[in-house]
Amino acid sequence: MEGIEISVGGIIQSIDIDSSYSYLGILELLDPCHNIVKKEIIDKMMRTAEIVWSSELDEKNKVDAHNMLVVSKLTYSFGIINWTQAELDDIDRKLRKCISKYGCLNIHSNTKRIYLGRKNGGRGLINIHHLYNRVIVALVGYIFNANSEHAKLIKKYWIYKKKGTLLKKAEDIIEELNINIFFTADGMKKEDKVIHHKKVGFILKKHYQKEYATWTGNNLHGKIIRKCSNDNMKIYDSFKWLQHAKLRGPAVSTLFAIQEQVIPTNVIKKRIWKNTNVVSEKCRMCKDQLETVSHVISGCSILANSLYKSRHDNVVRVIYYYLLHKLGFTDTWKPWYDMTDVDPVKENDLCTIYWDYPLQTNNTILCNKPDITVIFKKCDKIFIIEGSVPWDENLATKVMEKRNKYIPLGIELKNLYGKMNYTICEIVIGSTGIVNDSLRSGVSKLCDDSNDTNKIINFCQKAAILGTVRICRQLFDSNIGTEESF
Repeated sequence: MEGIEISVGGIIQSIDIDSSYSYLGILELLDPCHNIVKKEIIDKMMRTAEIVWSSELDEKNKVDAHNMLVVSKLTYSFGIINWTQAELDDIDRKLRKCISKYGCLNIHSNTKRIYLGRKNGGRGLINIHHLYNRVIVALVGYIFNANSEHAKLIKKYWIYKKKGTLLKKAEDIIEELNINIFFTADGMKKEDKVIHHKKVGFILKKHYQKEYATWTGNNLHGKIIRKCSNDNMKIYDSFKWLQHAKLRGPAVSTLFAIQEQVIPTNVIKKRIWKNTNVVSEKCRMCKDQLETVSHVISGCSILANSLYKSRHDNVVRVIYYYLLHKLGFTDTWKPWYDMTDVDPVKENDLCTIYWDYPLQTNNTILCNKPDITVIFKKCDKIFIIEGSVPWDENLATKVMEKRNKYIPLGIELKNLYGKMNYTICEIVIGSTGIVNDSLRSGVSKLCDDSNDTNKIINFCQKAAILGTVRICRQLFDSNIGTEESF
């Protein structure tokens, strides 16, 4: 009997092996060592995840740090250590628990969505299981495309042995995904053409992104997005805040929970979660309507003149401060949350700006108090600017309502001041940041610079989102859905 000693994680493993043992027999004896290595890798990864998600970084930077620092603790072992699908799924589950623990993920949120790219409305996290599949297929493709002697020997062994090899795993993955890729002696091919091993990783990534995008098919989670998509929602603009807003993790988690209708309203708790402790489904504030997500966010009469108005004013203030700077009233473009320079009337040699001010006309007009009115003195222009932050599903309806509401006022002001033109600008943005073509169209009427247009849209989104999150937190617990369970 011969003995060997192997150090794994600082622990000396002593194994007695007979000279008749094959190499594969030795690997079977080393299975306990593999388990020790796996445990050490997972422990290191989870310690790093705790550091990342408990840090003071904003949510986007936490996701980037997670993908670079946390996931990398595991990826170097792919192809060397035999990870099972169950183990990889369990690691994904542990990471979601960690994220939830620090308030950055609602436990009822759609798990597919958090792995979807940020440009398409997801969180952009890397799914460990799917990353493993991509790496294995790309690694096998690299060996089959290489021409070195070592690669040829490995390829020959894989084809001869097949069972238990990376080639078998790669073929199983491709078969499961139903992708037309196969391995031959001439290399990795798709539709009879040899493809680069890096390209296959992108093919699998694209496939998984399509799978994540199916979260909108969920009857509850995807209801709002489906409705808004039918009303010409702009996907890229609607989720641009995920790239630029620099929100904290709990704010993003709460907003996703609102969009997916998983915040703990009385209706959700009683009808969806089957909570027998809920006696009434009525709103806890007005005691009149059902406490649905849409009612809480933008339909409660008690909150109309307080939290809703504050959110609305913050959005419109973005436009107001831009106009003050553009038209020479201020030297700087003030942030929307600054409320020190909001006057009902401001006037200079160029124009007069009215903020939420009732306008006098020759004939009586019911709707004579738009959010902002700009009347130019030296050119024939009148701008009537009206903002709104409705529930996302009512976005298209609210745009038409605002457009038609102030036409009589525009006609009266045109006759009163002898102006040739009046323009109604609808600044309508959904309560969770959803936008359609009307917002960019309305802002573009006020801006000559496309960069300013993009900045205004970004600021309006952030103001609306933070206002919505504030409403939700004031009505419910601040740590909505962050229990450490999944």
